[in-house]
Amino acid sequence: MKILHTSDIHIKEYKDDKWNTLVKLLNIGKQEKIDVFAICGDLFDKDFNAEELRPKVQNVFSNNGFDIILLPGNHDSISYQKGYFFGDDVILLNIFDEYKEYDNICIWGLPFEPMERKDVLTKLRLLGKKLNPEKINILLYHGELLDAVFSRKDFGDEGIERYMPVMLSDFEKLNLHYVLAGHFHSKFDIRQIGPNRYFVYPGSPISIKKSEIGRRKINIF
Repeated sequence: MKILHTSDIHIKEYKDDKWNTLVKLLNIGKQEKIDVFAICGDLFDKDFNAEELRPKVQNVFSNNGFDIILLPGNHDSISYQKGYFFGDDVILLNIFDEYKEYDNICIWGLPFEPMERKDVLTKLRLLGKKLNPEKINILLYHGELLDAVFSRKDFGDEGIERYMPVMLSDFEKLNLHYVLAGHFHSKFDIRQIGPNRYFVYPGSPISIKKSEIGRRKINIF
């Protein structure tokens, strides 16, 4: 299986630079013959942007030849309500502990909710009880890794608030092979949870603020 992992596109308007970045990424997915296109939060800059753009998104999220898995972030946390349709290719992981299974792989979602660290740990413990040890388990997550020494500006205009904070050690005893994360904008960042187990921030595929400089990246594996 081949997965393209991105996050934090923050689309505001049809055919703005962020929209065009999304279309470019979909084309990369086709060229790379991926099976799954995972967006780990903040596809939209605001929930009302999602409401306005949904008809346009339905078009580009159909007939791509791969699944598109959407996870809510802190900017679009209520955009994916039950019954909302975003395209024929779309799978919404907007409820905790829902998953999509592909042969020997399970992709799980931990969608963004305003919560303290202790509450995140409770959810991770519950998730750990559901993970199949005979499967490759991948978690999609949108929030803040406390181990990382990031500046607040690396997360965009988020101020001093904490966003579903976790530490690498929180995942050590869980049967998770990959944590595909979103929320961190500035650069691609990968950290090892254990042997052949990784936590990955792809960074924003387009600069959201002028201070976000450097080459933009995505994660394909």
